[in-house]
Amino acid sequence: MQTIVETHMHTHHSPDAVDTVDAICRAALAKGLRTVTITDHCDMDLWDKQGTQYTLRQSIEETRAAAERYRGRLEVLTGIELGEPLDSPDRGARALAMADYDLVICSIHSEPGLGDYYYLPDPLGDPHPLLERYFRFVLRHVEWGRFDTLAHLTYPLRYIVGDRGIPVDLRRFDDHCDAIFRALIEKGIALELNTSGWFQRYGRSLPDERLLRRYRELGGELLTIGSDAHRAGDVGRGIERGQALARAVGFTHFVYYRGRQPVRVAL
Repeated sequence: MQTIVETHMHTHHSPDAVDTVDAICRAALAKGLRTVTITDHCDMDLWDKQGTQYTLRQSIEETRAAAERYRGRLEVLTGIELGEPLDSPDRGARALAMADYDLVICSIHSEPGLGDYYYLPDPLGDPHPLLERYFRFVLRHVEWGRFDTLAHLTYPLRYIVGDRGIPVDLRRFDDHCDAIFRALIEKGIALELNTSGWFQRYGRSLPDERLLRRYRELGGELLTIGSDAHRAGDVGRGIERGQALARAVGFTHFVYYRGRQPVRVAL
């Protein structure tokens, strides 16, 4: 049986999730997971609008309490998903100072000043200029580098390809992806294999097999695997499939983070 470690999940302290930290932990135990990292959202554009500071503190406190409650049965680690931290570096710094996190995820859900890609205009038109801006913005964050793993690269494709059915020639952005991968490798930052896309209309991991293989070819070794669960029932979903994909493209191990240091798990 494979070791199942979850590095990306959300509780009711994220605006788009519903279950408590305890419910997440109980689900993880029932599914045989060994380690979970609670990574509630901290999006810069919501810092003041939806009480993000308060809910983040609550998430941290409840996660720490759960770590004690489940000690010896389930390792419960404290994380955060920073959304677009360069939108407001000051807010990002304040969020990072709120706890001694085990894992800091960086994610790009939107362009500066615009809403989440979930709310793309209709009709969208040619998506390639949007993706050009997206990949450039991602690279800026990797160059900033104050995080441990880069979440769900190719995130906009959930909505462009998956929801809208608009074809995208992703190979047009291979140079951008190579630059991102090389910057991750140089800085010792992990890439995330996000399994959620398999269970959405998009139907692929984020990023997909071709890009994961390219990251490995360039020398990438640090890979986290997360379900991006927003409810207890999805905890661990696709993790074993993600491990199999990682092996298939050449990885010998994946990592999770404790005290912001990578812990290697053999595949």
